[in-house]
Amino acid sequence: MRVAALVIAGSLSSTVYAADQVSVAFFLEWATPNQEDKVKNTFDEALGVPVKWTNFATGGEMTEAMLSGDIDISYSQGLTPFVNAVNAKAP
Repeated sequence: MRVAALVIAGSLSSTVYAADQVSVAFFLEWATPNQEDKVKNTFDEALGVPVKWTNFATGGEMTEAMLSGDIDISYSQGLTPFVNAVNAKAP
């Protein structure tokens, strides 16, 4: 899990240097390894900034939040919402 955090940290380095925090959307109902890292603050430590986790009920809501700039990353968004986000040029 720490490896995944470091991979994400590396891929977000340009965003993180410009940000005071990183906002991550996720489904609380889907058990994923990132939830353990969330509790352990693994991402906060790897990125060097606070990570704000926000639970969403649908992938569509995650896409809307990304398009509005409220969320930086959507985790476990789902295939259709992901494709819609890419087509809408979400960050």
